[in-house]
Amino acid sequence: TTSLQNIETEAVDINQRQQGRQEIAEQTQQQLLTAQAQEMALRVELAKLEGLLSAREQEKRSLREHYTDCRVRVASLQKQRERYDDDQKRCQRERDHLQSRRQQKENETQLTQSKRKELEDQLVVEKEKVNELQISRHLLVRGLAERETVLKTMATQFREDAEHLRQLEKSLTGLERKQARLDVERDRVEGDLQTILDRLRDSWELDFDAAEQLAKPVQNKKIAQEAIRQLKERLNQLGTVNLGAIDEHQRVSERVDFLITQRDDLRVGEKDLLRIIHEIDSRMGEKFTTAFATINENFGMVFKELFGGGRAQLRLTDPDNPLDAGVEIVAQPPGKKLQHMSLLSGGEKALTAISLLFAFLKLRPSPFCILDEIEAALDEANLNRFSDYLRTFSEETQFILITHRKRTMEQADILYGVTMEESGVSKLISVRLRDSSRPIPTVSA
Repeated sequence: TTSLQNIETEAVDINQRQQGRQEIAEQTQQQLLTAQAQEMALRVELAKLEGLLSAREQEKRSLREHYTDCRVRVASLQKQRERYDDDQKRCQRERDHLQSRRQQKENETQLTQSKRKELEDQLVVEKEKVNELQISRHLLVRGLAERETVLKTMATQFREDAEHLRQLEKSLTGLERKQARLDVERDRVEGDLQTILDRLRDSWELDFDAAEQLAKPVQNKKIAQEAIRQLKERLNQLGTVNLGAIDEHQRVSERVDFLITQRDDLRVGEKDLLRIIHEIDSRMGEKFTTAFATINENFGMVFKELFGGGRAQLRLTDPDNPLDAGVEIVAQPPGKKLQHMSLLSGGEKALTAISLLFAFLKLRPSPFCILDEIEAALDEANLNRFSDYLRTFSEETQFILITHRKRTMEQADILYGVTMEESGVSKLISVRLRDSSRPIPTVSA
């Protein structure tokens, strides 16, 4: 609707501009007619004055100039009329275009109103459905409340029945346990009875009836049981007769003596091993402490040289137990606070690790050392310090570097590279960057 109003306003504005241009065109036409009338009058006057040409030459020239001005003015007016005609045609085209857009917008407006009417009708239907659903929901909620009441009543009855059932199960469990105990007791009594019957049959070759006839009452049961127990103990003490017991005792005694001797030797060996381990740990601790102090001092010196200042040190997590303690690296680059190595940037970590490597080399120099892109994470400033320090350190150790940094390559005496002059064919080349009497080492592909 807003777009349609804007188009209508624009169309009114164009109509007003077109009417103004039409008025200007009419004025121009009127001026053109006036100029044409003046031209005709001048032509008549020129015909009359042709006979007086010689006497009024000056006036003729004046009239000619006036005529030329009029012609120029007429041409200008004609061009202005042509421009007005073009403006009028363009305004007509714009008007036609705006009318077309207006018609399109009106069609869209009608379509929108139609859709709106459909949506309103659908909304009425949906509202009716919502009202029906609300009524159904109300009925369902009321039915649900009634069912919940019934369910609560049934749940209460179920809990009461469950409690009664639990009491019955508890009573049943007690009776089952009692029955089980009675069954066990019955089995035990039957077993004892069978054992007694087996003993009568095996020891005395009597059955129950014969034993019952021979049985006599016991005046004092405790005295009789004590006498039986003593007799059993005496029989047990006698045990079985072993004719090889003497030889076996001699053999076992010798074995025991041998094992005791071995045990004493092992204890002595254990004491000696513990003493040796203690001495080794003591010496290793002393050597480690001395080497650690030297490396720590070298680390601080190399760190200052590579970073151009700052300080760094190694710390033991347990100074009292150096062999089992861990090692922490703390560093303070110039302009920063002292912090753990893990909190440094990538380049600072790399340069700190390089400092620690050179600290080890200061303690125990190596004939040669291979470095594989150790300086890859360094920026240009730190790379220059590393290259200069590497050059000074190369007097004691020969370094073999694998690198892609140009600054590091500039410090090398000899460069080895791989080129591929032909596709698929690699070739090793070597370049000497500094004069030296030593021949270039050859490398086979």
